[in-house]
Amino acid sequence: MDQAERFVSAAILGQDPSQMPNVDGIEPSTEPAPLFYVIFGLIFEALASPPTQPTSAVDPNSNTGIASLRALKSLIDPRYSGKALLEPAVFKEFFSLCHRMAMVENARTLVHLLEVIHVFSKHFGHLGTEGVMSP
Repeated sequence: MDQAERFVSAAILGQDPSQMPNVDGIEPSTEPAPLFYVIFGLIFEALASPPTQPTSAVDPNSNTGIASLRALKSLIDPRYSGKALLEPAVFKEFFSLCHRMAMVENARTLVHLLEVIHVFSKHFGHLGTEGVMSP
């Protein structure tokens, strides 16, 4: 998602890339982008799924996990996620997944997981616990 960001942003936001302003000009929203939950669900499923093969010296799922974490790092941006990640159910599942990954993943994957958590805290950390919506 880092490459050709204007086109990816347009796709997530459901807009025509030729009509898109500069990506930096997109304002954060309280509502998630039209395709946020679809993409978030696919990323979540890829990260939550157990490996299809036993752990070996070269884990083929490691690249899928890293690619998913890189996409998630971009998707967390409030321009795309709005405040969806602060909904109690989503917030709880998101951090349960992060915790599970922190306990079982290799160091190469953990670097990317830490980047995701850093981006999340950069965008939403100023809200504190009152930023998480109550049920």
